[in-house]
Amino acid sequence: MQRRCTQMMGEDSSCSMAGNHVLMPQKNKRNILVEISGPVMKKLLRFSTDGAEQVKVVVVAVIATAAAVVVVVIVLLVVTVVVVVVVVVVVVVVIVVGVRVVVVVVVVIVVVVVVIVVVVEVTVVVVVVAAVVIVVVVVVVVVVVVVVVVVAVVAVVVVVVD
Repeated sequence: MQRRCTQMMGEDSSCSMAGNHVLMPQKNKRNILVEISGPVMKKLLRFSTDGAEQVKVVVVAVIATAAAVVVVVIVLLVVTVVVVVVVVVVVVVVIVVGVRVVVVVVVVIVVVVVVIVVVVEVTVVVVVVAAVVIVVVVVVVVVVVVVVVVVAVVAVVVVVVD
């Protein structure tokens, strides 16, 4: 019997056979009695494993996206602080020096810096939003796949045996 189970399920399988039933040991110390052919069970197990891998990939993608968002927020805060400091320094220099030429040069520099910062911030926000949308789509697809696999596996379970 065990040899037949191993032939059906593969060498690394820890299942056992009882007649035409396959006993699959579970983590909660129960055996689920499944009446199903070996190839179909192999496919279901493979789908379950693929689903778990997809969930891992999604979790990693979500964590990576969250980390990217945190980094972007920190960069934006630093850039904002730098711009504010530059503006304050320019105002102080203008007040102290009082030269019109300095004012014109400084105003041009500040305007250029602010435009660059705004363009960078908008670009970063667009990239982050796109990343979040991609992650959400992937999560939805994986959830659908996992639900289909769970429904398929539950459909073949006949009896739970202690």
